[in-house]
Amino acid sequence: MSKRALVVDECAVARSVIVILLQRSGWEVVGAADGAEALRLAASWHFDLVITNPEPTKGPGQQLLRILRGGLLSPAVRVILHVEHPEAAGEAGVLADEILIKNGEIEKQLRSKLGRLFSAPASRSARRVTHKRTWRAKLKCPAPGQGF
Repeated sequence: MSKRALVVDECAVARSVIVILLQRSGWEVVGAADGAEALRLAASWHFDLVITNPEPTKGPGQQLLRILRGGLLSPAVRVILHVEHPEAAGEAGVLADEILIKNGEIEKQLRSKLGRLFSAPASRSARRVTHKRTWRAKLKCPAPGQGF
C-alpha cells in the first residue's frame, strides 16, 4: 500500500512541483489550493504526510496546522511546512515536523526530509531515476490576481 500525502499551497506552480516529486517517489498525492479545501480533505481521507505553507489564503489561515494537529489528523501524520525562508514558518513551525524551503534544492531537501520522517528503506523501483530533470528554479509564485 502506498503512502498518501496532502499538499496545500495556493500557488499552483509550487503545489504541482511538490505533487510531481512525491508521485515520482511512489506517493499517492492529493492537492489542495487553500485551507478550507485541506480541512475538507483531511476530514474524509487518511494521510501519512501533509505539506503546507503556514498561511493558506482561504479558510482557517494560520490556524490550519493547529486545527489539523488538534484532532483531524492522527498523531502519526507527519507535517512539513513549505516556506520562502525559515523565518516565515513563525509560530506554525512549532507544530511541524520539518520545514521545506522554497529554493533551487527542493528535490534534494524533500528526499532528505522524507528519509528522516519515514525511515523505512525505499523500494528499488522508487529509487530508480525515471527522469533526469531536476527542479532547480526558485519557486516564485505571482502575486494574487496577477495570474501566470
